[in-house]
Amino acid sequence: MSIDDLSRVRAMVGGTDFDASKVNLALGEAGRWLRTTRWVHFQPFALAAFAEQGYSLDSRFDAPRTTTFPGVYSSPGKLWKPANYGGSSYGVQTVEEATWRSTNTVYAGIVDTVGPQQLVDMAHRLGVRSDLEPNYSLVLGSGEVSVLDMASAYSTFAARGRHTEPYVITRVEDAVGNVLFDIADEVESEQVISEEVADTVTSALRG
Repeated sequence: MSIDDLSRVRAMVGGTDFDASKVNLALGEAGRWLRTTRWVHFQPFALAAFAEQGYSLDSRFDAPRTTTFPGVYSSPGKLWKPANYGGSSYGVQTVEEATWRSTNTVYAGIVDTVGPQQLVDMAHRLGVRSDLEPNYSLVLGSGEVSVLDMASAYSTFAARGRHTEPYVITRVEDAVGNVLFDIADEVESEQVISEEVADTVTSALRG
């Protein structure tokens, strides 16, 4: 799925074999066929919540190989224990460096700072429509989201915090040129995060 900063869908791949799966997998139709996100997908949402609460990209976090948080469990009686890819330990990192390296233990610390409900709220504001559980593991990819919604949320960053629902058809005319539909009359957009927060996330991602 490719969406530009005006929320126009520029390209979409719905599947590889319609005979095998008669559904557009990019849309997660009727709440089904959603994709489990990877850890890198949700980290920018946590970063946006972090920046919105006034924290800096220069904030520093311990970045051990693995970490735990008191009272945070992955299952009854078992503490949640996120780990970095490949078991790497990075000492102490800034949030910007942790974004570049996609350091799981730092981002676990970020969601601990902002709160998992704020992560869910941020994802929804940016354009994710799936029901999401406000738990710590969401930041590392435990949620199921359509490809369309992920592209839509990222396009909100590109639009400097203004969210517009994605669209494919911009204009419809009849055979003699009468305009039957024009997206300009229908489209709604909203500034869901500040330009400064969106720019902060974009800057980190570019790095």
